Amino acid sequence: MVDGDGTLVFVNTSLADWLGLAADELVGQPCSSHTELATPSAPAIAARLCPPPSVFAGERVTTTIDLPRDDATVVTRQIEFIPFLGEAGEAALVIARMLAEPATIEPPGGNDLAVEPTPPEWHLALDRHRRRIGERFRSEQLLGDSLAARRMRAQVEMAAAGTGHVLVVGPSGSGRQHLARVIHQAAQAITSGMLLPLACPLLALDVLTSSLHAVTRPAASGEAPATLLLLEVDQLSVDVQTALVAALGDGSPGFRILATARTSLETLAARGAYHRELAGLMTTLMIELPPLAERSDDVPLLAQAALEHVNRESAKQLVGFTPEALDRLTTYAWPGNMDELLDTIGMAHATAAGPLITLADLPQRLEFAAQAVARPRKLDERIVLPEFLAQIERELIERALRRTKGNKAKAARLLGMTRPRLYRRMVQLKLIEGE
Repeated sequence: MVDGDGTLVFVNTSLADWLGLAADELVGQPCSSHTELATPSAPAIAARLCPPPSVFAGERVTTTIDLPRDDATVVTRQIEFIPFLGEAGEAALVIARMLAEPATIEPPGGNDLAVEPTPPEWHLALDRHRRRIGERFRSEQLLGDSLAARRMRAQVEMAAAGTGHVLVVGPSGSGRQHLARVIHQAAQAITSGMLLPLACPLLALDVLTSSLHAVTRPAASGEAPATLLLLEVDQLSVDVQTALVAALGDGSPGFRILATARTSLETLAARGAYHRELAGLMTTLMIELPPLAERSDDVPLLAQAALEHVNRESAKQLVGFTPEALDRLTTYAWPGNMDELLDTIGMAHATAAGPLITLADLPQRLEFAAQAVARPRKLDERIVLPEFLAQIERELIERALRRTKGNKAKAARLLGMTRPRLYRRMVQLKLIEGE
């Protein structure tokens, strides 16, 4: 049983035995509609047992849940959620009961989105997708089955398994720093060294010198190698670039560098705007984060993940998006990339009155962008004045000749010019062949 505030208030013995947890471990746990990759624990199980938000509005719902086991298999069951309404018309209590016998399946493979899910099914699709791509890819920007998403996951896997320098390049708002930290966290299986972040636009030579001393000291004492996180490395000053080349010159500096940049260092070096040798040293592995506009197929899954992240932090629980809202999100250009998507979903979550985010809940700039695409602004036509005046004169001469039935003398008088001048203009405008 779940109360109206989304808290587990009762778990019977058979369910507790099936889950492998004591009932008192589960009772009192908050239920929020989000996916979580974790070994079976009371908070993670409570999240999976959470009723869909529409149940709290009085709707009786049957849905499917997946419960991961320690042996990497998953037990799938159907649950019916039955709301009992209070005086305000909202559920004061929700009772859940298992319907189908448990079915054990192997870890999911292939495309989780081969069939377009309905709004309530996106939650399950996201859960299965997270389990398929694994624990090492907790970053939201790595979700999806587009070619770009799969390439990024493969590159992050290589970066986490190695010890070479890594450069993360991407446009504003793409989450470069976050992904660099994800790589460091995933690499902890190889090295547990510290991470020292430095903001390159403000990095002075003396700060670099002291920082290099700090990251080389652990290696000299036999401790795990440290990692230097250079943020916006494409904005390093020239003297700091030269000093860094000297520090990396022997090929075994005793520390690793993770760096972020908006522009490829090799591109800058080719223009003479960056130290060519440093650009080569820093690009042992380069991970390029594409603009979100190039990953439109991933947007529905990314939006669902963003929504569930807000659910986790909020008492207000939403289940997903209407098809119209999802279409609007998918076709929007996202100039602010992942950061803009996260902000947009956060604002829509706060605005939504029902269990689904609708078109009306999305920020107005998405509507304006859709209107601009549907009705593109016409380009101003270039007016060449001599051609424009010649066209008008040709039309007037033709009109005068029609009124005078081809009599050039009468047409000339009608136009207020001499007959020889009319004749010359007709030749110049190619109305007649000149003699």
